[in-house]
Amino acid sequence: MEWSWLHFQTSSGMKRILLAVVMVLIFVQIGAQEQKVDSIRYGKNTIFFELLGRGILYSVNYDRVMSNYPKHNWASRIGIGYEQTMMWRRFYVPLSVQYIFGTRHCLEIGAGVTLAFEDDLYTNESSYALDETLMFGIGYRFRSAKTGFFFKAEFLEYLPRYDHGIPFWGGLGIGYTFRQQTA
Repeated sequence: MEWSWLHFQTSSGMKRILLAVVMVLIFVQIGAQEQKVDSIRYGKNTIFFELLGRGILYSVNYDRVMSNYPKHNWASRIGIGYEQTMMWRRFYVPLSVQYIFGTRHCLEIGAGVTLAFEDDLYTNESSYALDETLMFGIGYRFRSAKTGFFFKAEFLEYLPRYDHGIPFWGGLGIGYTFRQQTA
């Protein structure tokens, strides 16, 4: 047994997925820096709680809109979720990129990966296993420029590395969008 309190088991496929997600996020951020901000002042930063969805059971998420066009925007998100039984505990980290069509009532199409870090409590070994799940989704997003209220409902296609018998998933999110400062 290796003397390490933290041991990750990763695959070469996982490394490719992470590299692709990082490259997309960098590309979106670079493109967003070159775009004009429209007169519609929706906030760009959202904190929300999601039941089910990309965080599997529940998650707390940060969502950042990378552009501010009237009818279409790019957004990215990161979150954290937690689940525990008598045998194991898992931390979930959903990462995704969404394309948003609309202003107040929006259609959202996105793709991402949910990383799962699992600790085996049964064997008392201090090691973590890493698993990844690809998710593609389509959903509805509501955001209020006046109150900051945020709501989303999403239907997901769930593509785990191992067959878990659940090909489709969904989630509901509610949160707050911080108002954008006007100059």
